[in-house]
Amino acid sequence: MYREMRIAMLAVLFAGLALLPGLTTNAGAAVTLGEVAGTWEARIGALPAVTLTLETSGQSLKGSAVFYAIRDEGSGPEVVGKQELPLVDTRFHGETFTFGVEYKNRIIQFEVKFVNENEAQIRRFTSEGAPLKLVRIQK
Repeated sequence: MYREMRIAMLAVLFAGLALLPGLTTNAGAAVTLGEVAGTWEARIGALPAVTLTLETSGQSLKGSAVFYAIRDEGSGPEVVGKQELPLVDTRFHGETFTFGVEYKNRIIQFEVKFVNENEAQIRRFTSEGAPLKLVRIQK
């Protein structure tokens, strides 16, 4: 049960990447490290899919990612669990932030492209699907 929920949480994120075809991956503008610190959220419909909390640490970013397990058992999709993972291997490149999360003894890499100081796009680094839109919910 627990293993299935963990798999479902990550599957929701990766499957959700293909649900938003209107987003492009080349939209980005240089932002400063201080401008991206805060809490960001990606949603699938009305439900949270990922919450990313970023804070500055010297000349880099650190933080955590919360992945939500969404399931539809006949009465509509609902959040049935979540898992918070610390960010590892973080790198900030002006408009792009890359990070990993450790899951089952391996690192899964993600890329965030900042559109401006309040909007970004997140995708799994090796994914060719459309990214999820991230919106800042707290500075």
